Amino acid sequence: MVSNKLRELDRLVIVLKEMTGLQRLLDVLKPEFFDNLVTATKVVSGYDNSNKSFKAPSLALHMRTRLIQICDIAAKMIIKKNLALKNIKRLRALISAHWNSELSSLALKDLNEKQWEKPKMFPLTSELMQFQKYVLCEANIACENIKSRKKPLDIDFRKLSECVMALTLLLNRKRIGEIQFLKLKTYKIDRVSNQQKDFLDSLTENEKILTQNFKRVLTGGKGSKPVAILFPKNIQSLIDIMLSVRSECVSESNEYLFANPRTENRWLSGYHVLKKLAQESGISNKDLFTSTRLRKQIATVLQVMNIGETGNGAVCKFYGTHKKNP
Repeated sequence: MVSNKLRELDRLVIVLKEMTGLQRLLDVLKPEFFDNLVTATKVVSGYDNSNKSFKAPSLALHMRTRLIQICDIAAKMIIKKNLALKNIKRLRALISAHWNSELSSLALKDLNEKQWEKPKMFPLTSELMQFQKYVLCEANIACENIKSRKKPLDIDFRKLSECVMALTLLLNRKRIGEIQFLKLKTYKIDRVSNQQKDFLDSLTENEKILTQNFKRVLTGGKGSKPVAILFPKNIQSLIDIMLSVRSECVSESNEYLFANPRTENRWLSGYHVLKKLAQESGISNKDLFTSTRLRKQIATVLQVMNIGETGNGAVCKFYGTHKKNP
């Protein structure tokens, strides 16, 4: 996130250098350069004056916040230099008051139009089945190799970890971070044995079957809210094999369930794992395999099925999306 912000500002500085001849961003933090900042932002966000559209409208929106932050940082750095500080404060006031009319309203209009004009693309059910079949097959092969030790253990351990992560994402349709940052100690907590008998007795027969066939793990999600992740029996078996050889591949200091082998405390990147396995599986629309699209796909299917307001809301809540915005 920080590196992206720096790259965006770097592109802005390059354009400003060509326009003003000034070498430092600090030198441009004056009210007389406000129009130059607006023009430079239009350049880096790909503004087309003929049709009033942007290649990256969100960048034009975010640049206002970036520049206000830069003004605040610069003001703190030169708090004792009265003239420079006055210039920075006046420029900040200009950006706060006039950026919306100069850029943001136009960029937001363009962004909103592109969002509703662009069709929503989600993975096909047939491709999901093909992907799941491939990943499950690869996981079983990795398990066999681990048991027989035919290959270096690191290779198959990593492959199995990637497959289990992908299968968990596919079942739960959670945000990638909620899966990839799952701690080993969190997974090992046995919540079933800690449940009170009165609570179990209150469940329906179908709910009792679910508790018998799925391991429910609670972890921290977006906004530090608790998020439930389900692990069916077959994935639990794969994880058991992972854990049986984990000490040979992963440092003791690594606390993540989906640990990156031979690292002190790093995790596997869920985004890259999905992208890699989608490529290997041979599906045609591999770019659609992201955690966001998987969550939205299940919500959209529920709306098409018209399963009812209560059921739709409950399932959408579990998958981390919203029934009004699938």
